Amino acid sequence: MLRVIDRNNPPSKPREIKGRAAIDMFWDDMCSRAMTHKVETTIADGDHLAFT
Repeated sequence: MLRVIDRNNPPSKPREIKGRAAIDMFWDDMCSRAMTHKVETTIADGDHLAFT
């Protein structure tokens, strides 16, 4: 499961994307946009990952 927290999805109501295919589609869409992406902070613990 992928939880998205941003200005449209606050921590109290994060967007939840479930399933490998849905997560793949989400990242394909995000990374195909004409914009710059930057990862600043990452935390990994077992099979969990968080980043800003």
